[in-house]
Amino acid sequence: MDSEEADQYIQMVKEQQQRGLQKLKGDRVAKEGDVFSYKVDPYTLSSGDYVVHKKVGIGRFVGIKFDMSKGSSEAIEYVFIEYADGMAKLPVKQASRLLYRYNL
Repeated sequence: MDSEEADQYIQMVKEQQQRGLQKLKGDRVAKEGDVFSYKVDPYTLSSGDYVVHKKVGIGRFVGIKFDMSKGSSEAIEYVFIEYADGMAKLPVKQASRLLYRYNL
């Protein structure tokens, strides 16, 4: 492989990475002209749906329930996500920023 072929290959990989990042960010435009986003409203999820947490990874949505946080007397609404190594709970406000719908 000469240097020109190597440069073309590197450019192709960079373009593929950029397209992948755009998919995750939801920056591409849908066919009808609406902005397409993989971000998900937690209230639209059904139990068993797979989601991607921006920092933790792929998990299975269990449900939304009220729970008491430590040191608080007021119940907060949480999204519960099941992972291979345990269960995570995430405040609904954070979930709308950190969760994406898992699509193959």
